[in-house]
Amino acid sequence: MSITDSQNVFANLNAPSLPSVLEGLNELLQDPQVSIADIGRAVSADASIAARTIRIANSSYYALTEPAQDIERAAIVLGIRALRSIVTRASILQHYDYLARIEGFDVTALWKHSILTAQMAELVAQRLGATGAGVTPEDLYTCGLLHDIGKIVLLDNFGDEYVGLVRTASSSGRELHECEQARFGFDHARVGRAFAVKWSLPEVIQHMISDHHDRGCDLRNDPPLAVIMLADTMTNHVERGAVPTGGAIAAHRAARALGVSRGTAAELLELTLELHQTVEI
Repeated sequence: MSITDSQNVFANLNAPSLPSVLEGLNELLQDPQVSIADIGRAVSADASIAARTIRIANSSYYALTEPAQDIERAAIVLGIRALRSIVTRASILQHYDYLARIEGFDVTALWKHSILTAQMAELVAQRLGATGAGVTPEDLYTCGLLHDIGKIVLLDNFGDEYVGLVRTASSSGRELHECEQARFGFDHARVGRAFAVKWSLPEVIQHMISDHHDRGCDLRNDPPLAVIMLADTMTNHVERGAVPTGGAIAAHRAARALGVSRGTAAELLELTLELHQTVEI
């Protein structure tokens, strides 16, 4: 594909508009005087997303002592930032529900990968205090959740052609993002960033999405990106059933940038294994 053709294809990719519930919530959160009741009304405007949000909030990951019965209670117990992350997850999963009908691509596995990466990114950030200026563990949850959103957009746009490309990458042992670049002239990381820009997501999320495969970045000066790369790496190993030693993870450049010891790496791997057994979409 020529550069011009690649640019044209990229420019004409179909990506959805920001779900109205999430757009309304983001607007509300710009107001320092916003109330919990306002947030509850905004999310509850879409009964399906509200129900999915409450179900996620009551999942084992958040370990609430008492189940949240409504959005307001979830916001009070979990905090507004965490609630926004959950609403983001609920909105995107609902929008792309129909992709589960495409044969030959395990959309459920991709969502589980994204959710587990999100959970581990948040937990690694909390454990190591590795965030950044204005970046919270909850923000890194959202980054982890959306780091592979470009794959979903490509699947939505190219269907069977993308399924075939994924199979080719798997059978050849090549990295999927390299196969995407060769076929389309762009990869899912670049597509994901365009998606994040369209949704007016924060720059930190755009950066995490676009650079999570970048082998040349300076991770010592970018702890949030190192967190996403480490969470993604551990999730990949656990999902493949080839769990490395703590020493092997500690030797990963993201772990080195974060100062992760062998012992800490082993503990994080064990936590990844535990969460892998309970992750749900």
